[in-house]
This record gives sequence, structure tokens and C-alpha cells, in this order.
Amino acid sequence: MKFYPYCIFACLSLLHGCANFEDKELTKRSTFARFYGNDVSYLEPIVEVDITGGYILSTTIPKEDSNSDALLIKTDEDGKTLWQVTLENSAIRAIKPLSNGYLLLRDRIEINVGVPQTEIVNTKISLLEMDLQGNISKEFIKSETTTAGLEIDFHGDGIHFDETGDILLLGSFVQPDPNSYQTSFTESIDPLTFSSNWSQTYSLLERDYENCRVLHVTPDQNLLWASSASISEQNSKESYASISYVKPNSTFENNSKFGENDSRRHIVADIRKSIIGFGMVGTYSETNGQNANIFFLRVNNTGGVVAGSERYFDGHSETLLQSDRDDSGNQDEGNALTGTQDGGFVLACTVSSTPDKGNGGTDIRIIKLNAFGDILWTELIGGPGDERANAIRETADGHLLIAGTNTLNGLSSIVLLKLNDTGSLSE
Repeated sequence: MKFYPYCIFACLSLLHGCANFEDKELTKRSTFARFYGNDVSYLEPIVEVDITGGYILSTTIPKEDSNSDALLIKTDEDGKTLWQVTLENSAIRAIKPLSNGYLLLRDRIEINVGVPQTEIVNTKISLLEMDLQGNISKEFIKSETTTAGLEIDFHGDGIHFDETGDILLLGSFVQPDPNSYQTSFTESIDPLTFSSNWSQTYSLLERDYENCRVLHVTPDQNLLWASSASISEQNSKESYASISYVKPNSTFENNSKFGENDSRRHIVADIRKSIIGFGMVGTYSETNGQNANIFFLRVNNTGGVVAGSERYFDGHSETLLQSDRDDSGNQDEGNALTGTQDGGFVLACTVSSTPDKGNGGTDIRIIKLNAFGDILWTELIGGPGDERANAIRETADGHLLIAGTNTLNGLSSIVLLKLNDTGSLSE
């Protein structure tokens, strides 16, 4: 499949309080807006700052039968495509840039014909080592069957390294049983042989573990990740935030919970490190997903929720009182965040447009918080169609790199933005 990138460099003009994409002549600048599109849709793009310069991003291309291909794109520092690789029957879940290439954590999707309905689509975890030109040199596959010969579905979530240089994986799996629940696991992989050193599983009583796509190693070399602990029933989902803190190859040291007794649900989207600990972002809504607002809270280095750090925001980026956090006339989601060099955080959110703000549909809301969760500034970014935020990173120069999608006439293209440290495309 030929992939056609096109770029829009813009000094964003304000339209009813919303930054709007406009065509501008290509010039050399430290900020940019690039779109990548084709005659198919691209979903859930992720992006990382490349150690060797530029950026590495991936997106999912949906196909029939719950299948997909994964597209990996290497760009220069201006977001211009240098090369691209398509991995068939795949979804890339995490990327770890290295000095000599990349580690990719992907789901390998298999479609089986003539098997029970529950076995038609199976997924395995694949850890790939790739060089700087996009060539695969090593692969580790995690798969398992039950005693009855049925495939267990595995999903990858995050990659990190321990202090010895071994590769650490975070993932989840579901037994081929309608009464089973999704279970998390961590695993250590030898970087030379790509063989497993050890693996540990973590489960919750009658709840699914839905992990964020990131695994952290804390200053004391323990593992930390965040999940939504969920129970789903028809169109309803009850969920609270769970933060796991474990010693490598061991059981829980701490499993903090937030919103466990709430009548509404907290869906965790991302957890990222700053110089003062961790920040977490997600969506707070009714159990059917309606009337949603954004939530943020801080987590310390041993996985504990920092008391009083929780904040709730609506699509106007207003901080809500606890008594008002259930009120929302729109669908506003907390999708991703990054820690910043000053100890604060920047949230990347998807918000519903309103008659007085936005361009219709959904837009991307950027919210800058200080270390205490107070709003310092905010920007609303959008254009024709529906914009959605998926990932945000701070670059070495203190700028903000955002990956998302723009959906117009039924097709979703990739949006890659590099904004300055106040969330603007202005120089």
C-alpha cells in the first residue's frame, strides 16, 4: 500500500477560541503540523522521540474480521517521512527507541477458519528488534494454549529495561472461557537471546485488568503501571483506577485503588513520570460512558495515590469542584499526558465542541498543570472534521509532540503536531 503524507505548516489562527489549521508556505521552523493520509483510516497513532533524531510513530489500519495492519513511520525532525514499514496482521502497542534501532511490542493477529466462534480471532505478543532502517533482526513470541488445545489471547502493553539491561514487558491475557477475566503479567526478556528469563501474573477478583500502554521502573528498581479494574455488563462498565507496584519477578508490594467506591467509573488512559513522581490521566463518566469529564491525579514513587491530588476538568478546561464533577453536557476524555522539565504535566484530551468554542465535532484540548495540579494555560486545537488526541511527549527543547487523528468524510488521517512550550504552533 502506498502511503501519501502531506504537511500543513501553520501559525494557527484563533476561531472562537479554537486554533484552526490553515495552509502555509513551507518554511524552516521549530514547530509544525503534519497530516498523513490515504484512502483508508488510520487509528490510535503512537509516537516517540527518536534517540538518533526525528520521531518514530505507528498507527493501526483496520481490516475486516477484527484484523488490522500496523504502519511504522520514521520521520526527520520536521516530521517528514524518511521510510515506512507495514507489518501485516498486527497492531503495534509500544515503541522503545534505541541508539541502534527500535524495540517494538506488537499484537500478532491470527484469523482461524472452521473453529468455534470464540477462537476465530487470536492474538499473540511479538517483541521485535528492528534496526534504524526498519529491518527486523530478532523476534520473541509469547503464546500459549490450554489443556484443551485452545489459544489464549495475549496483548502487549509496555516496554522498559531493568538495571541489568534486560527487557521488561507488561501485557495481559484472557483465557478462552466466557467466564474468565483479563489478567496482567510482567516478563523479563534476555536482550541477546530474546528468550524469557521469568514471568509473573497478576489478577483481580472478578474484574478485568485493562492496562495503560506503559511500564515504569521506579527509583528503587520496582515495577509500576496503571490499569482500569473493570466489570462489563452489556452497555455498562463499572471501573476504578488501579496502580500496581511490584518487585521484579514477585507479587504485589502495593496495589493502590482510586474511585473504588464511586458510583461512576474511572477509566485510566495514561501514567507518566515527572521529577516529583507520576501523573495519571483518564476519563470519569457514568457507567454507560456518557456525561464524561477528564480526571488527573498524582502517584508517588511507591505506587500510592497522593492524597488530595485528584482534579476533574470539563471540556472548557475548567477545574471542577468535587460537588460538580458529575456534571457534564459533553463527552470530554483524558487521553494522554507527559511530565515536563519544570515538574508539571501537560494533558492531551479529546473534547466535544460547543456553540461558543471549537469547530464542531471534537477537538484536541491541551492543559498545562503545575506540580500541584493547578492549570497554568490551556489551548484548544482543531479544524474541519473530528480531532482526537492519542499521545503526547515533551521533546529535548521543551516543546510538545502530539500524535492524534483527524476524521473527515469517514476517513481518519494521522495528525502529528510539534507545539511550543505554551501549546502553540507560533514560533
